[in-house]
Amino acid sequence: MTRFAIRHPLPMLMAVLAVVLMGAVAKTFLNVDRLPPLSFPIISVTVGYPQAAAQDVEQLVTQPIEDALAGVEGIETIESTSREGRAQIRLTLAQGRDPDIAALDVERRISRIMSRLPIDITAPSIQKADPNEVPIMNIAFTGAPLDDLYDVSQNQLLPALQSVVGVAAITQSGGLQREMQVRVDYSKMPRTTSLSRRFNRPS
Repeated sequence: MTRFAIRHPLPMLMAVLAVVLMGAVAKTFLNVDRLPPLSFPIISVTVGYPQAAAQDVEQLVTQPIEDALAGVEGIETIESTSREGRAQIRLTLAQGRDPDIAALDVERRISRIMSRLPIDITAPSIQKADPNEVPIMNIAFTGAPLDDLYDVSQNQLLPALQSVVGVAAITQSGGLQREMQVRVDYSKMPRTTSLSRRFNRPS
């Protein structure tokens, strides 16, 4: 091959030019997309369980819902997160599965087991999300105590963002949540007829 190229430089030059020309033409037809479209829609189920520990949320809410949704057709993976006062189950659908039909199936299956879930949970929130339509925005707050930042975020910013058209879900993390701790002096308990009665007495 080397000997042929030395003895016949013109054909080799033409071959190289042909390869370069084909590459240039192919480049004009080659589409480059930084974020190519994906077809793996996601269904998210969020259930609130106020004042419940993460372990109770997992046993009483997350696990029963996972078992009920395991038989939904077209689901590739099921992921769940159990935290204090909240359970979130995330279902990734197989390629080509209609997310609208899958969401209806998820809603029906959850409604069947509502009688087995704690009565003080919030209504399950079922949301559909497409990776092609999920821009992510991170907002951070500084310059004040963490408990004040949490109150501003929870009571002002979160409701305002949830009312914006097109917002699918908002996740809040960080800060310090205010809580009230009641410490009972058991040595003084016999002096009162009822602890609840003592707390509810109008001032």
